[in-house]
Amino acid sequence: MLDVQEDGSALAADRIGERPKVQHCPSTVKKDGLYYWFGSKLTGWYTNDNMYATASDLHGPWSEWRTFAPLGTQTFDSQVDIVIPLGDDPYDSDRFLFIGDRWYRNDLGNSPIVQVPIEIGGGEAAMEWDDPFEGSTHREVPDDHEPITDPNV
Repeated sequence: MLDVQEDGSALAADRIGERPKVQHCPSTVKKDGLYYWFGSKLTGWYTNDNMYATASDLHGPWSEWRTFAPLGTQTFDSQVDIVIPLGDDPYDSDRFLFIGDRWYRNDLGNSPIVQVPIEIGGGEAAMEWDDPFEGSTHREVPDDHEPITDPNV
């Protein structure tokens, strides 16, 4: 986050200070006084094992990056888009939803989203695939559409 001078002409200050190393598509939530910063590795359209870091202050220091989906699943063939609090009070939620982009090489406009509940708390974040939840909320994809996965993984 950056502060802009009052007249909007220039940057005044960097309010985050020490950040975790760069990740693509950052999404941040706060739970019990701890910030969780989610991001996708810098792999372009390719899926990857997305990561998260934690800090008690947005200025840091931030923890090391850690995975939150089972290692090797490429975050269920997606890249983090946003993590949404589902409770009545978004600043004091006990339930969260991971939404990720699953890009299709030859049909980007019809690429679906991946929606999976994610457990967040105590400095940890984790999610497991949930067929009934995920399958109830987004469109069917033709059989010839495959996610863009890294051939080197």
